[in-house]
Amino acid sequence: MSMPSRGCFPGSLVLFALLGAACGTADYVSDGQREDVCLPVEEDGGGGIDEAPNGAALCPVGACNYQSGEGCEQGQACLPSADHESHQVTPACVEAGRGGNGDACTPWAVPSECAPGYFCADGACRRLCCGSDWSACDAGTSCFRPLVVRLTDEDGSTDVPADVGLCFPTGTCDVLDARSCAGEPGRTCKLVDPTGAVACVRSGTGESGEVCESPEFCGPGLSCVGGVCRRLCRAEACGEPSCGAGEGVCVHMDRNPAGVGECTPDFVPDKT
Repeated sequence: MSMPSRGCFPGSLVLFALLGAACGTADYVSDGQREDVCLPVEEDGGGGIDEAPNGAALCPVGACNYQSGEGCEQGQACLPSADHESHQVTPACVEAGRGGNGDACTPWAVPSECAPGYFCADGACRRLCCGSDWSACDAGTSCFRPLVVRLTDEDGSTDVPADVGLCFPTGTCDVLDARSCAGEPGRTCKLVDPTGAVACVRSGTGESGEVCESPEFCGPGLSCVGGVCRRLCRAEACGEPSCGAGEGVCVHMDRNPAGVGECTPDFVPDKT
């Protein structure tokens, strides 16, 4: 007798399992009738969406505030300033330009070619944000890319975290397609904030059920939910990818994109 395909279980009075069952379903003969039975899916798990953190309050203390711009005069921008001797990066006020979200710019140009609140990264102006505060970002972007400054001297190069993030474009990939970030080696499609925004970020190796602190820790196809790596699944009947043995029910939460769910162990529907 063949085993059910991954993600399915046999119904009652099962007599035979047919060979070659379709992925996501299991075909059985019971009392002369064919049945396609799949694991249950919860398409409305609720859960709400978390409030955005107070990013400005989470910025590093210095001469000015990266996110609010407080401490700088009109026409100035609060940007990271690198000290090559101390290998420290601190906020400082510099003359600003006019470039907005996505406008072309020259990295580390003085004066800056980007408007106040923006930093030139990868040749484009990106808004600065702190504490993963996605509410500080322009539409279609989110605060998920940490800014790291590379300092170079006669002893070599050192990467120094600036303790500030950048708002990069979202909606650029599909979390249920393992190949959707193939053009960015070392990155995989992840949920990057509680609104369901997705983007290609660094891929981790964490497995389902492992403790995590950030989306980057979990491996491809997994998301860091409540401090634990959970598999993402297609939240529709017999959808693939589905949840594996012991990973629970595929539940679409408010924080997930349309059609995407989380494999949730011990899920109990809210009957209220």
